Amino acid sequence: MKSKIEWTDKTWNPITGCTKYSAGCVNCYAEMMSKRLKAMGIKKYENGFSLTLHEDCLEEPLYWKGSNNVFVCSMSDLFHESVPFSFIDKVMDIIKKTKNNRYQLLTKRAERMAEYFNERSIPKNVWLGVTVEDEKAKYRIDYLRKLKASIKFLSCEPLLSDLGDIDLQNIDWVIVGGESGPKARPMKEEWVLSLKEKTEKLGIAFFFKQWGTWGSDGVKRSKKRNGKLLAGRIAQNSPIINKNTEVRFDYNLLKIIGFENIYGTNSLVFELPLKNGTNVFMRIDCGCNDNQKYILILDLQKVCKSPDFTKILDNKIFFENPESSPDFLKNKIRNCLDGFSKGKTNPVPLS
Repeated sequence: MKSKIEWTDKTWNPITGCTKYSAGCVNCYAEMMSKRLKAMGIKKYENGFSLTLHEDCLEEPLYWKGSNNVFVCSMSDLFHESVPFSFIDKVMDIIKKTKNNRYQLLTKRAERMAEYFNERSIPKNVWLGVTVEDEKAKYRIDYLRKLKASIKFLSCEPLLSDLGDIDLQNIDWVIVGGESGPKARPMKEEWVLSLKEKTEKLGIAFFFKQWGTWGSDGVKRSKKRNGKLLAGRIAQNSPIINKNTEVRFDYNLLKIIGFENIYGTNSLVFELPLKNGTNVFMRIDCGCNDNQKYILILDLQKVCKSPDFTKILDNKIFFENPESSPDFLKNKIRNCLDGFSKGKTNPVPLS
């Protein structure tokens, strides 16, 4: 099912219903939606929010086209204590058969997720995440970081307190959002900015989803009016994995380090670090003048010491025609990296 959740493309719910587990569950959106769907007569939700396994939904991804990010069990928790491991095995079988998709598994039950994968391999197209809504939930990160998933992520939504001194080592993505609804609890801007700063120092992708019912100014209003700007800007970055070289990168972290003409052409050149410590060099045309060459580098270890990519691109001094404007160039970078992540031959390695 196509999703309105901004950090995914589709949702897949072979399980519906759950039970409250921690502070983040108090105003559960899935519970409210399940009751609404039951009242509408939707057969899948005839049990309301009681945990229900849906064998008939298991094969849904087999009929999807294209490549998608898929949030698994957005209306439940795959690792709920009442879900048999044998049923989770069936979910994993479908995941293994649909390698074109990336499956995002998010849980508050980190211990049970770790128990399940203790004796099972994690498919390469599975992203594992845990919810960390407050200080008491930070222990879940330790269970997650030990697992060998291609992407490990945190969902700090709803963020209910300052997470303080938090260890983000071996985490690839942090999603943050405020709570919505009439009983929503407020989220403070300094909590979010503190997390964002920590991710930037480690080169971790950061995604701010929304303010929710309470705005950055502490005023209660509609979720739409409060919007998703953080310190006046949208901060919605996602990790991308290159399936061939296992390069992890985020186009918003690219860094300009100089100007040069390479091979007599005016091309955008940037560098991506591989897991084994080597680098791959690639290029795309950027419509620059003959005497200018834009060199950009992505180095997750040095990112905090480098100039800010977006700020430099926003400086119009570097661009002298419409095709090398900041927005045009940023879009070309995004498309270039997206294509590379899907195994396309353009851009091509220079070395």
